[in-house]
Amino acid sequence: MFEGLDGIDWGALESGCGGSDIPDLIRGLLDPEPQIREDSFGDLEIELLEFGYIHEAAVRAVPFLAEAATAEGVPDLLERWRGDYGELVPPLGGLLDDPDPAVASLAAERLRGLHG
Repeated sequence: MFEGLDGIDWGALESGCGGSDIPDLIRGLLDPEPQIREDSFGDLEIELLEFGYIHEAAVRAVPFLAEAATAEGVPDLLERWRGDYGELVPPLGGLLDDPDPAVASLAAERLRGLHG
C-alpha cells in the first residue's frame, strides 16, 4: 500500500506547512483510532488545500489519497473527500502518471484550478 509515497521529496513541494509530514498524515487516514484519522484528515487539508488553494503537494498526493479513500475500514473518508471535490479529482489524478507529459501536465493544471 502507498507504493512510492516515501520516494517523493514532499518538503520540496509547495504545501501549506512544509509538507514533510504528508506521508505520515496519509498513513494516519487509515489508523484504527478515529481521532488519529480525524487529525490526519484536518492536517492534510491544511497541507494540501489551505484556504481552498490546491498546493503542488496535493497534486502529487491524489493517487495516495484515492488509495486511502478506497481502503477497507474507513468508509467515512471517501464521502468526506468527495464532499468538497466531487468526482473530478479521482479521474484527473489518474492522469498524473500518463506516459504523455502533455496529458500529465494538463491534469496537474486542472487539479490546481479546481478552486479557482
